[in-house]
Amino acid sequence: MGPDPNLRRESEAALAGIAEAHAVIHYVDDYRRGIEAARSRHPALVLVEMTSDVRALRRFAEEVAVASPGTAVAAM
Repeated sequence: MGPDPNLRRESEAALAGIAEAHAVIHYVDDYRRGIEAARSRHPALVLVEMTSDVRALRRFAEEVAVASPGTAVAAM
């Protein structure tokens, strides 16, 4: 999740290097859509682009925890 259009491509390339990974990537470009995607899809992992707005990132992680308990959030 993030505004950088290269994020999806970079995530796909990183996962391609892990033979055991059976991942489905769903890309969104803002926090609100990310929370809604987590709520409807219940992913095991959400990758979110790290920006200078740490408060917004923290709120996002907290809202994902409520919307999709059990989903891990990792900033990159």
